[in-house]
Amino acid sequence: MRVALSGPVTGRPRDEAEAEFRDAARRLTLAGFGVFDPVEVVEADATHERAMRVCVRWIASYADGIVTLPGWEASAGACLEVAVARALGLPVMTMAEALA
Repeated sequence: MRVALSGPVTGRPRDEAEAEFRDAARRLTLAGFGVFDPVEVVEADATHERAMRVCVRWIASYADGIVTLPGWEASAGACLEVAVARALGLPVMTMAEALA
């Protein structure tokens, strides 16, 4: 199953967000998932709009589901990603649900 990680990045220290996303990607990969990690793919200096285009395109084209990270509900980008996934009928899971 190919999943996209979705969580807050904007407004956080970049290294903090990167560490959280990388740890989640590692754990999901070990559990057998194919993982789209936006902090690995989207350029660090990309605009929010560019990041959203990259993420939404990947979700619409390749994702079998989305895994949300803590705080996603307060992130406009993560809310958009979850809305796209739901509109496409893809499952939306927390890390705990994905790893259970």
